[in-house]
Amino acid sequence: MSAAIVKRVPLISLRQAVFSKLKIGQNHAVYGGVDNDTPAPYIVLGQAVFKPDGAKSMNLWSITLDVDCYVDHNDLATLNEMLDDVSTLLSVGYPQMVVADFQIIKCEIDTIQTFPDGAGGHHGVVVALFSLGAKPKEV
Repeated sequence: MSAAIVKRVPLISLRQAVFSKLKIGQNHAVYGGVDNDTPAPYIVLGQAVFKPDGAKSMNLWSITLDVDCYVDHNDLATLNEMLDDVSTLLSVGYPQMVVADFQIIKCEIDTIQTFPDGAGGHHGVVVALFSLGAKPKEV
């Protein structure tokens, strides 16, 4: 008889940890989602891709998380500051982040992208790569 394989996806707990880290660690508004009339500048958590990683008996995840930064037209200095803050807080501050039932093994910045957005402002994206492993069960 084979044991059932249980994979717990850390979607909510990772987003909460990143949200808290960004909210406390820098000076711009941070949202989980926004509508079209949200005033810039602001940061919003974007797309996340979760990929199981490791042996069947392990609960390891490779996660790509987009953190989107928005500013008004021609405010590139603020956008640069926001991108700096996000990339530093995640790549240096990840050991202090708490993800329920998981341990962040590492967080690296994959890419930082910038481009004009359709509303006349600018948009930047920090693409962070997380490796998470389930915390061992206490006996």
